[in-house]
Amino acid sequence: MDVTPASQLASPRLVPVSDLHPWGENPRAISPKRFENLRRAIAADPEFLRLRPVLARADGTVYCGNQRYLAAVANGMTAVPAVLAPSPSPASSSPSSRTRSPEQRSRAR
Repeated sequence: MDVTPASQLASPRLVPVSDLHPWGENPRAISPKRFENLRRAIAADPEFLRLRPVLARADGTVYCGNQRYLAAVANGMTAVPAVLAPSPSPASSSPSSRTRSPEQRSRAR
């Protein structure tokens, strides 16, 4: 396995929320109660997003962190920490959507 030196890894940077958009086919969803808990957690500890930045393709499509992105937008944030990097197609970046049945995915919500 090839190892990428840390100096060559993409780093998070503040990206305007207007430059990002959720992936329309994101298989993950959370209940309204869990979404409100996420909003409160982000509001109480903004460092949370720096430690768990949104991952997005160069075109702004969020492929990891859709719920964090939506919670930040709902909280009125104008920018979020994000890593903009080339990625595989969104469908292939979600292994759990391939391995879990629709029933399992709905129970996770």
